Amino acid sequence: MRSGGSSRPLVTGVVFIAVGIVLGVAYPYLILDSNVEKFLAIVRYTLIAVSIIVGALFISTGSILIYGWLKFHAKGSGEE
Repeated sequence: MRSGGSSRPLVTGVVFIAVGIVLGVAYPYLILDSNVEKFLAIVRYTLIAVSIIVGALFISTGSILIYGWLKFHAKGSGEE
């Protein structure tokens, strides 16, 4: 009945994984690489920890969205 379906969860999943990689890997690396005063070290490491956690959440959410999208479309094409 529904031809093709929506690819929005797939696109959202890919975007979430990309944001997760940026937050979890690239951003902490940039913070560690920058020259910040020593009294901001606690704030810096807190930002790194939060960034890694949020990045991991984005990656897992994106993976769940892509898995659900693939499972839905595999089920939909199998029943035809």
